[in-house]
Amino acid sequence: MTIPDHTLPLAAVDLVFIDVETTGLYPAFGDRVVELGALKTRGETEIDTFAELIDPQRSISPGAAAVNGITAEMLVGRPTFAELAGRFAEFINGAILVAHNAPFDFGFLTAELRLAGLSLPRNQIVDTLQIARRYFQHGSNSLGSLARHYKIKTPDAHRALGDCRTTHRVLMNFLKVLFPDDQPNVGQFIDKVSGWTVEGERTDPLLLLPPSLRGPVKRREPIAIEYVDASGFHSQRKIRLKEVIAQQDYIYLVAYCYSKKAERHFRLDRIVKWESVPDEDSPFGIGVDLGDRNN
Repeated sequence: MTIPDHTLPLAAVDLVFIDVETTGLYPAFGDRVVELGALKTRGETEIDTFAELIDPQRSISPGAAAVNGITAEMLVGRPTFAELAGRFAEFINGAILVAHNAPFDFGFLTAELRLAGLSLPRNQIVDTLQIARRYFQHGSNSLGSLARHYKIKTPDAHRALGDCRTTHRVLMNFLKVLFPDDQPNVGQFIDKVSGWTVEGERTDPLLLLPPSLRGPVKRREPIAIEYVDASGFHSQRKIRLKEVIAQQDYIYLVAYCYSKKAERHFRLDRIVKWESVPDEDSPFGIGVDLGDRNN
């Protein structure tokens, strides 16, 4: 794995902030990257940028185009991802990679590199969404909400390089709180933010779950949850976990819901308690409070 020397000051090593804009939400269903942005920094200083519109070789969904403003006309004559993959790999070589909701961005990058016959380099990855949920109590952890909280100007929101710059400023604000008395070295930084790694072609959203929930998800076990819906209503459900997915700024558990007798998506930040239950039981007893997740 490519990780800078842990004894080096964090401000002396390259951080590369990464963001992708896409044709839709699901690389597994054929969605592709239409814009790739990367910002290389040392501390507060910008060192270099990588920004490319990309021919996705498929149409853009109306929903995605409405968010990022990228049209089919803007992509005419642009390179394919495979044509710029080597240059991108060179750009990120040796750096710590940072993204907001890393499973989303790196899920797409992994899929694109696989199509190009390549693998994602095994860089250390840090997720600012994970940091926000673990250490801070913001009402919303979306990148736009964090930018408003920290009074960060975002003239190019929802464009790849613009979102990289916003993520950089958000992380700098986080560091002022997490390390108020001194400048961390690389090891202290990684230990604090629990950066996760890409191994070969795998990006694993399971690593964003609290440890007590990873096992049941991985084993597809039934659990009882207390869930708060968008209106604030609390309900108790028994569900059997199937998978975990990252979409935009949220992590979802895909599970069979016994009360609805159907598959449902449960947003992780709305699950306030959980506990394992036997297959034949469904009472909700003493669960694990979300303090375990440090949301």
